[in-house]
Amino acid sequence: MLCFLAAAAALSIALPQGVRAEETTQQSEIVQPQLYSRYGYLMDMDTGQVLVSKAGEERMYPASMTKIMTIILAIDYLHDLDQTIPMTNEMLVGLREEAATCAGFRLGDTPTVRDCLYGAALPSGADASNALAVAVSGSLPAFIDLMNQKAKELGMTGTHFTNATGLHNEDHYSTCKDMATLMKYCMEHELFREIIAARTYKTGRLYTHYFGVSMRSSVWYYINIEGTGGYTIPGFEGGKTGYTHPAGRCMVSAATVNGMHLISVVGYSLGATTHVIDTQTLYRWAGENYQQYTLAYAGTRLASINILDADPEENTIKVTLPDDVVYDLPAGVQAETKSEFIEEIQAPVEKGTELGSYKIEVGGETVYEMIFTAQKTYEFNNYTYYRNQIYERLGRYAFVPAALMLAFLLLILLFRMIRRITGKVRIRHRLEEREEQYDEEDLDITSSFRKLNDYTEEWELPFQHNNE
Repeated sequence: MLCFLAAAAALSIALPQGVRAEETTQQSEIVQPQLYSRYGYLMDMDTGQVLVSKAGEERMYPASMTKIMTIILAIDYLHDLDQTIPMTNEMLVGLREEAATCAGFRLGDTPTVRDCLYGAALPSGADASNALAVAVSGSLPAFIDLMNQKAKELGMTGTHFTNATGLHNEDHYSTCKDMATLMKYCMEHELFREIIAARTYKTGRLYTHYFGVSMRSSVWYYINIEGTGGYTIPGFEGGKTGYTHPAGRCMVSAATVNGMHLISVVGYSLGATTHVIDTQTLYRWAGENYQQYTLAYAGTRLASINILDADPEENTIKVTLPDDVVYDLPAGVQAETKSEFIEEIQAPVEKGTELGSYKIEVGGETVYEMIFTAQKTYEFNNYTYYRNQIYERLGRYAFVPAALMLAFLLLILLFRMIRRITGKVRIRHRLEEREEQYDEEDLDITSSFRKLNDYTEEWELPFQHNNE
């Protein structure tokens, strides 16, 4: 029995320390799309929502969808796109016997890294994939180890690789969910997006191809975005097909629909083009039923928390939303927010103390949750504590003692100023009086000397006469 999930994984947005997003699943009553493929998956790479999952976590064979791992590792490690790669027996052995699709490189050719990237992506060339693998790691076994290491880093828990091409091996497997996770990582690279968006490509002159090798995309062969023929998928950005008999026909791709950046994966489709039809169905279904909305904006003030008896310069914590909250919703569905934060808390407050939460719910189910915790330790401040105690005990009259004290200090200052001014005035008066006294004494002395001179002259005259 087919099982579909209209699930919504929690938003995969970067949150600051002390904030976490909680995974949720939202059940929807929207009728799920019918697929020919045994496996199907539709995910929004921005929000992390899983809109459709048909056996999305069950093991399957990925066939040539494997090559997107080979391509992205080459992009990560081979930065010189004009570097040449000599074709060797190790890169080509066994490909013809297994009827592997090839780009057309042969012994003696020295295609560039760029040639091999397009050769692996457009015509799904196993020769180009092996050439990239050897160029990156030196040997195919070493590259396979790197592939599995990268899968582990990306959280692809249901995946194991045994080759760089996707040729069938019982121990070479993955899931739709893991392929979507890998495709999301690939789409973060501009060069990868350019490669899968290309319809055709032609190499330069090669040893066995004087006029170069012409390539055509096996994905864009079926799809157009203008509605002029084939399978129309507006907003289609490119992808990678795959086929082996055990894997059936597979396809991983990306498209932008109603503002949603979607990734589709389908596997084990038995018709010649049913994997393309299912891809079209998934994107069309998303466009008819969902649209991306911004439920909350970065910087929105959520709360202001007072810290009692903390340093006056850091006694308030202002909580704001770190990022936009975007979500895919059916038309007419409303979102509700629930904010629960502590209004005040007593210092000291240890780092990591939970101070509140913010939730966004859709249809009664949480689609986003932020748990806010203290980002640092807020210490107890003695000055603030005693000041608050005074205010608390004296109530609204707490300002009176301070006002009286201030008035007293002002009076003391005023008194000292008056004393200083008065003292200066007194000193000035004394100096003036003394100057006047000196002037009077000087006059008396001068007058006395004049009188003395007169007496002296009268007294000396008789003596002078006798002498003569």
